[in-house]
Amino acid sequence: MLHNIRGTSTCLARLTHPVGFVMATALFAGCVTESDALVRISVSPNPATVLTNGSVQFTATGRSNDGETRSISPAWSVANGGGTITSSGVFTAGSVPGTFTSTVHAKLEGITGKATVQVVSPDGGGGGPTYSCPTVYSWDGAQWRIDSGTFGGAIAQGLTRTDIDNLEHAVAVDGVVTLNVRSELDETDYIDALALLAIDHERGTTVAPASDGRIFGLGRLSAPSSATDSRGHDILTRIVGADGVNWESDLDVRDTSDVTALSDAVEIRFPRARHARSARLLITSRNTSWGSEMLRTFLTAHGSGLSGWYARIDGDSTSARESGAALAQTALLRVSLWTASGWQPQGLIWEVGPEVLKHQVVPLDLRDAAPGDIRVRLETPPSFWRIDRVAIAFESRPFTVTTVKAADSVLANVDGRMQTLATGHGFQLAFAVPEPPAGKQRTYMLSSTGWYRINLPALGEPNREYLRRIAAGPLAMRRMTVELRNRLIRRAQQEGGT
Repeated sequence: MLHNIRGTSTCLARLTHPVGFVMATALFAGCVTESDALVRISVSPNPATVLTNGSVQFTATGRSNDGETRSISPAWSVANGGGTITSSGVFTAGSVPGTFTSTVHAKLEGITGKATVQVVSPDGGGGGPTYSCPTVYSWDGAQWRIDSGTFGGAIAQGLTRTDIDNLEHAVAVDGVVTLNVRSELDETDYIDALALLAIDHERGTTVAPASDGRIFGLGRLSAPSSATDSRGHDILTRIVGADGVNWESDLDVRDTSDVTALSDAVEIRFPRARHARSARLLITSRNTSWGSEMLRTFLTAHGSGLSGWYARIDGDSTSARESGAALAQTALLRVSLWTASGWQPQGLIWEVGPEVLKHQVVPLDLRDAAPGDIRVRLETPPSFWRIDRVAIAFESRPFTVTTVKAADSVLANVDGRMQTLATGHGFQLAFAVPEPPAGKQRTYMLSSTGWYRINLPALGEPNREYLRRIAAGPLAMRRMTVELRNRLIRRAQQEGGT
């Protein structure tokens, strides 16, 4: 018989039957000898630097007694706070900045490897304010659930926009859907109109909006076959499910003289459906708090001239369009398709805020797509986006929409009359909805129109060098944001003693 004794060098020594030699030869790979016993686990990155509420992938490598490295699958845990970690090693930071020494643990066979995490806020300090947009909560029959941060990026009246958001948690109680709209951040919100969309469809249909306000009914969703980022990381497991395990940029110092370092890209492949001439790409994502911090930096740079900048945007439609286009090129998630002539733009994912994940659809025209797998590229400035799920649908499905306007006359129509919300204020709206047709499934969405103004003092001399540089165009704006990001990372590394 074979005695598989851990920690000895005589794994094959105790054989009492000739057949045992054959068995032992087959099982030798499963024996653990003294030379290949695990003696050390190294965790990387160590230390790791991550933004508040951001995530980073940890990996672990084992080392044997003979000095050889081993591939291992340890048990991951967090010992000293700072965030949470999944069974696959994805650490998600909390909202509190700080250095969390030896907090990430990877344990196997009684050996533990450790790593330190430096959690930093976007402003480099103790978790300064986040700037985004009005927050919408839905009543689910038992409690309020955050469901939307609406019309993100509309930071001036001239940038007013209409946004469509899925309300994942909205439930009709006695025929009424109740929403709670609040201004929770350091800003003033101006809401022109709110309407509830009751969308009825067949079961198994996914309904989601595009950035331009169109709504799509999607058939069976197909997952990617592969996904890699521009650093060569295999990120497939991070974007195949709407599970809160996100992909986001590595938090590293970039060479700003290298144009390719000013953006991060994710390339995703899907098996092509036979004879498909079009498809719908479904992206579930949200912004990081870094994006809202860059808005604050941009506005603060105007100093005492901020009021004048607002006046130009609000009073000149050309200035508003140019500013909106610059925002789109700098901060939005750009979607491209690989064709016979190279990468071709397909659409944009608009700024959605850091509060909640949002589903958005980008239509794909496959008529010029290159043969073979469908290849899609998502491009973002570093640290602006967290991507949770990407899927594709080749089948469109029908649906019907019932629009229920707000009972409040100020919010019933897009007419320039505004409901103003100062920080800390809010209101509730009740929408009476009809019963869904028999056999149909219902999805609720919110249509909202408005804008918001971040509460910043228009004081001091404008930062003319900053404003001059970003006026050079989207590439210059991306370079400036990466330079600021580099400074934050270096400061965090110095404070953490790395």
